[in-house]
Amino acid sequence: LSIMRGGDVSHGEDMAGGAVTGATLEMLESTFGTLFTEPVGLDADKSHVMITAAGVDRQGLVAQLTRAVTEGHGNITHSRMVRLGNDFIITLHAAVPPEKVRDFKRILKSDKSLKALNLQFTHLNRRNTMDFTPPQLGVRVRAVGVDRPGMLASISETLNEKGLSIETVSTDLQLHGGHGEDKKRRDFVVEANCVAVSPLTDKDMESLVQDLNHIKQELDLDVVDVRVQRLAKRRHSTSTM
Repeated sequence: LSIMRGGDVSHGEDMAGGAVTGATLEMLESTFGTLFTEPVGLDADKSHVMITAAGVDRQGLVAQLTRAVTEGHGNITHSRMVRLGNDFIITLHAAVPPEKVRDFKRILKSDKSLKALNLQFTHLNRRNTMDFTPPQLGVRVRAVGVDRPGMLASISETLNEKGLSIETVSTDLQLHGGHGEDKKRRDFVVEANCVAVSPLTDKDMESLVQDLNHIKQELDLDVVDVRVQRLAKRRHSTSTM
């Protein structure tokens, strides 16, 4: 599904049992092979450490931290590092051989070049498979619109109400140049990957489509792009108008 400014949410027969009705459609049902990949579940033979850090920004911080992780026998998978104002903020996951975890933490804590980052370590545990129901549906949502308070809250509340659990979510600001009213425009971008543990019926998907269209209109979003993976089908279909 792709909703552009001036158009409605569009859907195809595979989604909600009806013909394409909107001005813009991009529907993709495919195998999102890496959409819900997370190393804590994949690498059972490793210990998993989450590192959070914050300190005054300076050149070389990323190089020094990642080199120390490597020397401590850690392998970085997921990470987010960004300068915000005068500070540099870091969150990263490292997979470490269990017998090396003590050395891993010692090497990072003793590195004088990293002292100002105030490194914090959290050990991560695998999900208890006895309490876990495999997902039946994957949904990826991307929304873009002029920045205003409440955008992420509205989108995440709608996804939750429709029985979707957010696995990953990221937000960013994008600045746009130009002339006139767009000269100082800044867009808020939301990208969320979700799963549903219970199959969503055609009626459920139609309701999700309607609610997303309502959010698009309410928040005056430029784009709402939704990609769906029906996990049991393992087939790929694309349609555009």
